[in-house]
Amino acid sequence: MDNGTVEQKPKLSILWLDDRPRQITSHVMFLQELGFQIKVATSTGEALHYVEHREFDAIVSDLYMPPPDGASFLRQASRLQPNAVYIIVSGYLYIDIFRDLLKELRESEICVRAVKKPISVDGFVSVLLDALVKVVPRIKEERKTLWCHFVKALEIKPGAFGVSLNLKKLLGLTQKK
Repeated sequence: MDNGTVEQKPKLSILWLDDRPRQITSHVMFLQELGFQIKVATSTGEALHYVEHREFDAIVSDLYMPPPDGASFLRQASRLQPNAVYIIVSGYLYIDIFRDLLKELRESEICVRAVKKPISVDGFVSVLLDALVKVVPRIKEERKTLWCHFVKALEIKPGAFGVSLNLKKLLGLTQKK
């Protein structure tokens, strides 16, 4: 707190499509702790509904799911919201459908990142923040506040979100023996 004011958490919005929402629970909880507004969709139809009615800063999607798959969703979503950051989270980053999608999105000048499952919470947050800083204009001003909340969340719940020991060391959150 400075001068009696409370530091506000940034309100960045993320849509996360995954047909297995239990697998992303800790990621979602940690992002909410950082101040992100998260919408989780379990089908491409539900995710498209959200994209058609609300703007998101980032859209995260698994690829492999019941039809229509994540690749189809990402193609449609990127046409509707070309300024969002897109993150593909999948255990199948080697298949042709992934390579074709990645090439197509990049040729359309969409900011896209890909991460292989499983990914730790801190690994995902690092990829997300790196992409957001490059694309979303207001995150540049909010970056310090966002990282402060990231560090505070680690201090409060250091093991609760699967945060790696390397990140804790980097941030100075481990005790020296």
